[in-house]
Amino acid sequence: MNKDKLDIEKLLYEQLPKIEEKILYELPCDEDIDYEFSIEFESKMDKIIKENEKKVKKNTYKNLKKIAIVFIIILSSIVTITTIKTEAFPENLIRIMKKVYKEFTDYNFINPHKSNVSFKYIEPKYISTGYKEVERIEEENYLSILYKDKLDNYIIYQMMLYSRDVIVLDTEDAFVENIKFNNQYAQYVEKGNTQQLLWHDKNNIYMLSKELPTKKITKKDKKEFIKIAKNIK
Repeated sequence: MNKDKLDIEKLLYEQLPKIEEKILYELPCDEDIDYEFSIEFESKMDKIIKENEKKVKKNTYKNLKKIAIVFIIILSSIVTITTIKTEAFPENLIRIMKKVYKEFTDYNFINPHKSNVSFKYIEPKYISTGYKEVERIEEENYLSILYKDKLDNYIIYQMMLYSRDVIVLDTEDAFVENIKFNNQYAQYVEKGNTQQLLWHDKNNIYMLSKELPTKKITKKDKKEFIKIAKNIK
């Protein structure tokens, strides 16, 4: 193992506890959260808890993990059982926490340097043949564009300000690969007939998703998908 990799891993384990502590400190207290669940929801949760108490430990863990997914999204993935991976995005090691679960992968983006750069929409300069824009959402710090072809296969492009965001990708039984294009590192995911790419620069986070009319993604499909991402700059 080369020395550079060892130094990166050492840096990761030194800094992550500080980042986690900062996130936890910034979370509001329970009494400060102005939200009440409905009586119906509370009743259902009580029922689930009682049922889980009667089951063996293995089944209880499985069910509670599914319930936890909802809270992971709401609470930015703070209360979880996680495995922190050390590969990928070496130059942004301190700013990205990648948490891997059986059903999905949670990417927690934390930018310690608040950017004064105004948010500017960046759109794909190239899109696959046969796809047309059918929907667009433009907000202060967010852009989403939906493209479809005649068979209703979709391409979804999203970009958002790089501040503090949690993005969840469905990686259960998926092929996941770290790739690089335009001098940016990206996470490439294949599952079934869908493709996803997640990457960022110093100001924004980008995510590209595509559905293919096939059950098996080919090298040509992958090359075409990455071509779209390369033309987002």
